[in-house]
Amino acid sequence: MDRSMEMIMQSSSFNSVVAKVPIVGKQQESSLGIVRLEEFLQNKSDVRWLIDGWIQENSLIMVHGPSASGKTFLVLDWCLRLSAIDMENRHWCGRETQSCPVFYLAGEGQQGMRNRISAWGKHHRVNAHNFSLLPKPIDLDQKAVITSLLEDMERTKVRPGLVVIDTLNRYFSGDENSARDARTMIDACSKIMERYSCSVILVHHTGLALDAQHRARGSSAWRGALDIEVSVKPKTARTPIAVIQRKMKDAEEEADKYFELRQVTLDHLDERGREVHSVVLEEVGKPKKIDTKQDRLDASRLRFKNAWLRHKCFDSNSRPHVSRSSMISFLESPSVGMTARGALKAVQPDSTRLIGTLLDAGDIEKFEQGWSVISKKIQTFMTSETGQEDNRDKTDKTDNNG
Repeated sequence: MDRSMEMIMQSSSFNSVVAKVPIVGKQQESSLGIVRLEEFLQNKSDVRWLIDGWIQENSLIMVHGPSASGKTFLVLDWCLRLSAIDMENRHWCGRETQSCPVFYLAGEGQQGMRNRISAWGKHHRVNAHNFSLLPKPIDLDQKAVITSLLEDMERTKVRPGLVVIDTLNRYFSGDENSARDARTMIDACSKIMERYSCSVILVHHTGLALDAQHRARGSSAWRGALDIEVSVKPKTARTPIAVIQRKMKDAEEEADKYFELRQVTLDHLDERGREVHSVVLEEVGKPKKIDTKQDRLDASRLRFKNAWLRHKCFDSNSRPHVSRSSMISFLESPSVGMTARGALKAVQPDSTRLIGTLLDAGDIEKFEQGWSVISKKIQTFMTSETGQEDNRDKTDKTDNNG
């Protein structure tokens, strides 16, 4: 061997380099968790369900629908079945349902929620639940807030299998149209999921336009992060409430489910001594035919009527009349929840918007600083005091919002 090469090999620096070269064939342990394909395939795991075909364990879920569509009734029905103690028939629509603790973040409508839970318990004869709540809104997308929430959950020994955030905009301080802000909220949900190996349901509103009722409001980043997406379409004069799967991870999408709201009389009276009612979901069969265009028109008529019922104004020709400012105020109210921008779009004469749909149908006409009802049939509908649809978009002793 050449003398210079021998000196190099004996040097400490050379030996240090050689020591860092991995020995071929020797198994090296990965700090990141890298595994070979054979090992990956050996670790088989079937999809595990909280509600068979609908809610997977350890998944991020969104349930969306327009205001008063019934989405909260649906999510509460799921939660109360999952958390019920000693429930004889826990099945949901004939599907097997597991038992697990539920943690519900209820950002609004706490009194209405009390009535709904009481009605559900009376209807299903269940008196006890493994169910905890946070009955106030907080900004979960703020690092300090999500940290504080997890600490509180540890202190109170809440160990949920399912966490519900109802609604998203009550627990989110960012811009829902921003992908970056959406990611911050999604990361907060991931922290909850990682801590408890639980599922998280986000309850959210649909887009504002009539042709956007099948998708959630805001950035496409929301849908991209979801494992499961469920859409709730409100009841119309011709169709029941529809629950539709839009996305399902690692499984086939289920067929649509249909529901009516069944009234339940509660066991207490209001401050004036009157009976208090709420409603529960009751599954019904698939309607024979669904007319999407007619459904949109019915929804627009109902919303216009509920806006009119706030003030019951008539124009100089004794026709039901809603001013532009009154309509915008109604659309921005908590019962509907539109943004200022969304409300302005809704009153445009565009055929895909609320007012445009009614103008095209010949139901209303522009009159002074608003719109008056010109159809005799719709005038009768507007001034009628009966009909379950009348309770949409407003709070009543019969709790029919959701």
